Amino acid sequence: MDIDRCRALIYAIDTGSLFAAAGKLNITTSGISKMMSTFEHEIGFELLYRNRGGVIPTKKCLDILPSIRQLVEQNEMCDKLVETISEQP
Repeated sequence: MDIDRCRALIYAIDTGSLFAAAGKLNITTSGISKMMSTFEHEIGFELLYRNRGGVIPTKKCLDILPSIRQLVEQNEMCDKLVETISEQP
């Protein structure tokens, strides 16, 4: 699973909007929409219901969301650890 796609999915769900998530990631709305479509194709099921009001996670998305959040959190912790170790003499 691509960590950037996971992070984008979390932002989209947390903000309820692909536009807002794109802003947080400093990419275009079209870019995040393509990321989500690629992610859905990769895992084989729809993650988000899209409408004019924003996005809502599907039932299947909600089922895997805790694991995706954990994956992103672990990745961030690992990045911080690598940075700390790299700064040591």
